[in-house]
Amino acid sequence: MSLWGRVRRVQPLMLIVCALVVLNPWLLNFRIAYAGSPATWVLYAGTVIIAFGWLIAAYVHDARKARDPGVVDIAYIVTFFAVGAIGLPLIFFNNTLYHYGRMTLQRAAMERVVEGGDACPAATRCVRDDGVTLFVWGWEGDVRTGACHDRSGRLVAFDRETELRAETRAPAPAQIFGGAVTIANPRGGAWYQCAVSMAPHLVSRADGR
Repeated sequence: MSLWGRVRRVQPLMLIVCALVVLNPWLLNFRIAYAGSPATWVLYAGTVIIAFGWLIAAYVHDARKARDPGVVDIAYIVTFFAVGAIGLPLIFFNNTLYHYGRMTLQRAAMERVVEGGDACPAATRCVRDDGVTLFVWGWEGDVRTGACHDRSGRLVAFDRETELRAETRAPAPAQIFGGAVTIANPRGGAWYQCAVSMAPHLVSRADGR
């Protein structure tokens, strides 16, 4: 086969797409999303798997088609669906997968913190506020994301109040952890996937300034 034929089979455009996918976290300001929400790395993994899986499958398929035109390439079809079956859940359920994965690894240490211990899990910052504990996994600007432990259910109420204040543009004193709860998704028992924002338009000082 000629050199040009081999280059065409590799699909230069798809190679460029794959390169952009691999470099995504370090391009422009995309790193902000990764710092603010580590779950984005799960989405990144799914995207890389799909991009390179489909590139390799297409290359093998073209080679097979060149040898045996008209023959159905079962391996290509199976690979195509396998790559999608692995990569798509990582893309669409990245937050849930990351949360449960990290909880599985660090739950014992996190429960010790909830009970009063000071040994915060690795790569985590622990913040307590009147019986509620925030485990900070991601931090960027005014936003902290991670897991929260709250037996009282206060986080859900704070989440709804924040949403209402955002709609009515009525700021109020900081509520919890020095900020406003913007996400409080129940994850079983007293655990929540949560985010807290210190953005000025959501939180104001107690004196109203």
